Amino acid sequence: MTPLKLKSAIQEKYASLIRPGQIVQFDVEAFTDRKFTGKIAYVSPAVDQATRTFAVEALVDNADRQLKPGFFAKGVVFTRVDENVLAVPEDAISTLAGVSTVYVIENGKARQQQITLGARQEKLVEATSGLKGDETLATTNLSQLATGVSVRTGDDGASEEGPALPAGRSGSGRGGRRGAGARQ
Repeated sequence: MTPLKLKSAIQEKYASLIRPGQIVQFDVEAFTDRKFTGKIAYVSPAVDQATRTFAVEALVDNADRQLKPGFFAKGVVFTRVDENVLAVPEDAISTLAGVSTVYVIENGKARQQQITLGARQEKLVEATSGLKGDETLATTNLSQLATGVSVRTGDDGASEEGPALPAGRSGSGRGGRRGAGARQ
């Protein structure tokens, strides 16, 4: 039971990125509020011809015995660390019909801005285009916003009464991890 072996398959296009020793982060349906981590211990030298995937095994510390053999896991393998990644809180992002947008707050007014998303890590999402990094973004009441709507941010010093919409800042997070996007 400890360490527990996590067996998975990864798409062949990531074969050059996956190596023993890399960190694996995943969750299971039984514990949706918890992330588990392990390390890749084995990478298969062969690709399955039917699925175009290759097998990997990771060892996961399971001292508290929360994980049970047979659980279905979904996660990522961290393949590299990107410096100066522009990261946006997932609460600031609206996605409709495959188009992702954020509301930028400028001079007390909201402006919808389309962005392109990249890798995810916990509650942050990489913004690969559409933002400079110094914007103030709305993170709540997004369904009530539209371009031109007046808003107050938490930085305004305004009272909590009225239609104030708290906003967060986008920023370039250092050391953002880039995942292969493989599901476990």
